[in-house]
Amino acid sequence: MRLSVEGVGGKVKVRNISISFPPESFVPRLEAPSCVQLRYGMTPICDSGVFRTDRPPWEPSYGLTVLHDTRNSASLLLGTLGRGDCTVTFHNLYADPHRQGAFGLEVRLEFHCTLERGVGPVGQRIVALAGGDPVGLLEDYGRLWKEEVPPRGSPRVMGWNSWDFYGGSVSQKVVEENASAMKRLFPRLTHVVVDDGWQVRWGEWEAHGRFPEGLEGLARSIRKRGAVPGIWTAPYTMYVHCPFAFRNRDCLVRDEAGEPVVLVYSGGPVVLLDPTHPKVGEYIARTFRRLWRAGFRYFKIDFVQALMDPRAVRFHDPTMSRHRVMALALKLIRDAVPEAYIMSGTFPYEVMAGVVDAARVTGDIHSFWTHIEHNARQLSASFWMHGNLFNNDPDFLIVRSPTTSRDRYFNYILTGEGARPLSPPDWWTRGRLADEGELRVWASLVMLAGGEVICGDRLGTLKASGRRMVRTVIENLCDRPARPLDMFQSALDGLPPSYWLGEREGRPMLGIVNWRDRPEEFEVPEVGSKEAVEVWSGGRLSSIERPIRLAPRSAAVLRFEV
Repeated sequence: MRLSVEGVGGKVKVRNISISFPPESFVPRLEAPSCVQLRYGMTPICDSGVFRTDRPPWEPSYGLTVLHDTRNSASLLLGTLGRGDCTVTFHNLYADPHRQGAFGLEVRLEFHCTLERGVGPVGQRIVALAGGDPVGLLEDYGRLWKEEVPPRGSPRVMGWNSWDFYGGSVSQKVVEENASAMKRLFPRLTHVVVDDGWQVRWGEWEAHGRFPEGLEGLARSIRKRGAVPGIWTAPYTMYVHCPFAFRNRDCLVRDEAGEPVVLVYSGGPVVLLDPTHPKVGEYIARTFRRLWRAGFRYFKIDFVQALMDPRAVRFHDPTMSRHRVMALALKLIRDAVPEAYIMSGTFPYEVMAGVVDAARVTGDIHSFWTHIEHNARQLSASFWMHGNLFNNDPDFLIVRSPTTSRDRYFNYILTGEGARPLSPPDWWTRGRLADEGELRVWASLVMLAGGEVICGDRLGTLKASGRRMVRTVIENLCDRPARPLDMFQSALDGLPPSYWLGEREGRPMLGIVNWRDRPEEFEVPEVGSKEAVEVWSGGRLSSIERPIRLAPRSAAVLRFEV
């Protein structure tokens, strides 16, 4: 079905249009204690995953949702299809304030723009799929997207990025050190990406003093070491004191009162550039063409989700919905560098499909178990996107710990010596640093995801055990993304999926993860063969009918014979 609206009178400000399906619309009724729901954040890097419907979080789902009734295994998928004109969100409608009984659904089309007479219809196409296998419905949905908006089909990238280890302290010296180590230790890795910290400040995209040879010299140095140069930008955010912002205040996104929206990120207080203003389009074109001429071929685009901040309501062109503003922001970049490999996770997935080459599908990974657990849930929610919309980027492959690296510190700011206690819902860099076994869980998921592999460690200081972990991922990377087999069942216990079934060179690859803090036994599902090798230990399993016993917070990956 397609939901749309058309202007027939004068100018009208349209915020959103809602269609409600109250609890009695569903037969049998949806009961919160027995249902789980796949929810998506505003962009792929925002919180997503399968959650119980009778417990927080109570956030809406953006673009797509899947409801699964555990009583009868009935599932319903509702999702956008193709490029539209508005943001679509799905909100649960609970019959009672306690949210423990029946519930329905509200479909909300969010425009936040002015609709003029004769304009339209504008809206979004929404598809509904039903069946007994919610994971299968997601795969069907991915195929529909691939037919509707073909992906660019670029080969996945493997390489190294500076951010997770160095943060904003990156320099030309450390980039060269890691580029040389990458080609020496891991010759199959091809790209070196210089992340945040190379620029004078956000909005002034010139190399600062730690890069004495400038952008051209940096790119030349990376190529000299046999790698493809990549670079990070946050192109629509600008430090408040940048000359461009000072001289062109009409180019800034404004709040309801007409004043520039100011946000605070790691780059300090920033204003937002308005993609609908012609001067901003020229600025974006100049910036990216200059980076291309300097020799960069991989572009990591960040923080564009700031344009969807609730305070950002006034744009130069008031007739453009927020969704179309985001689409224009990406189009300006793609038009400037049509042959570049673009990776971003800060646009809605509907906007990125067929335009970017790869998308981040998880939040930031750091060397903490809380991040591994959180990102695993996001990774499972996005498996169907890989190869259908773009290449999935699970964020960095990190393996450093006291037993795998010679480094003293394992986070670019925190020492790990004074671990901050868990304090739900605040999980960010909480608890102790992850150990080797826990990092092997993350490495297993990166392997099974089958997407990009971007290393985030200081490569030259990895011990033999750390280097072995990286090589194991590279040598066993799935050709097809693993299906999270139990993602809807595990959500009842508040856990990410334990079973992940992928494929490499025609052979099944089965990952099994123990998320609990105690040893557990796991049955091995039938995948067509009983002969397998566990990739981390190299041990052969000739009979897998028996359960596999896994230590707390650990994983096994079985590579089956054909």
